[in-house]
Amino acid sequence: AGHADRVAVMYAGRVVECGPSRAVLHRPRMPYTRALLDATPRVDGPARHRLAAIPGSPPDLRRSAPGCAFAPRCPHVTPECHSSRPELTERAPGHRAACLRPDLDQASAPVGLPSPPRPAAEQVLVEFDDVHLHYPARGRLLRRAAAGTRAVDGVTLSIRRGETLALVGESGSGKTSLTRTLLRLERPTGGRVRYDGIDVTRPDRAQLRRLQREVQVVFQNPYASLDPRMRVGAILAEPLRAHGEPADHARLAGLLDMVGLDGGALELYPRAFSGGQRQRIVIARALALSPQLLVCDEAVSALDVSIQAQVLNLLAELQDRLGMTYLFITHDLAVVRSVADRIAVMRAGVVVEQGPADRIYAAPAHEYTRTLLELAPGHPGGPGGTTPSSPTQNRIPSPWSA
Repeated sequence: AGHADRVAVMYAGRVVECGPSRAVLHRPRMPYTRALLDATPRVDGPARHRLAAIPGSPPDLRRSAPGCAFAPRCPHVTPECHSSRPELTERAPGHRAACLRPDLDQASAPVGLPSPPRPAAEQVLVEFDDVHLHYPARGRLLRRAAAGTRAVDGVTLSIRRGETLALVGESGSGKTSLTRTLLRLERPTGGRVRYDGIDVTRPDRAQLRRLQREVQVVFQNPYASLDPRMRVGAILAEPLRAHGEPADHARLAGLLDMVGLDGGALELYPRAFSGGQRQRIVIARALALSPQLLVCDEAVSALDVSIQAQVLNLLAELQDRLGMTYLFITHDLAVVRSVADRIAVMRAGVVVEQGPADRIYAAPAHEYTRTLLELAPGHPGGPGGTTPSSPTQNRIPSPWSA
């Protein structure tokens, strides 16, 4: 939206819409284009709403079928759509679309359903108390390098049981480094990290076992998160067997059913699945030990917007059903608009703002938070917005400039 002069939208190997970027993005004439836009998270969207995900799955390109390839997933389908293949036709000067519905631009767009209300979270589950994480200098060629790196610099933060805390910031802001101290992948240089009263840096054997069960992670890249040499059944069984629990077929199939996949997937390898399906398998593995806290580290940033909406809706549904707590790490404030209860914004190793999500979105107090919101989809100055925005490097000053 911010760079393209023209946009071409493809589906099932064909261009289904093309034209000037503003025309395609603001008045799409093809249902698939509209569905992609409706599935895109926006900062001006409703809070804690299910996103308008595209139903069904992309077609199997090894099989040809008459009619429009998008017909099985289209909310505006007619009987003719199943038998006649639409060609690209001009709907406006320079704007073409492959759709049999000439009145599509008058159709109303779907709206996501509101999430069921949840009681306000009060009990603290995770505490970061004045946490520091400093890395020593590796060389002394530059004076600045000799001082080392302050990845986390005095962060105090809490996560309440049953809520979703979104930890937001650019790459290099320290949000993943802070999370690594909770996962015992890094030992903090100073301060304390506690999980439900357990000092994470000094657990005894029973406490460590409990941490390994109750704190699980969903990583960013679903293609790197699954061993390609293991079948899905073995992947799901691994954490259960590590903790001495039964891993029978019924239990493993139940985990897949929980994330919307069929039990027949247990015998397949990860290569048989799309990126969104692989991420569902990763989530199923994380749920195997009935965790209390799920850390989602950029869990949807590698997915296209249609699959991203499905996974975000799935996480929200699982939280409502199982009462889990989420720590959602992301660089995109628009992504967490539909799921976050509270938001903490990090920059240069420091939390610069935190509070209820509604307040952060409505009236951000810190300049950096305002800048992140302005660069997000849905803001008037963001991508595709009505107010032109200047380049990111000019809008976000260096954290070292002070």
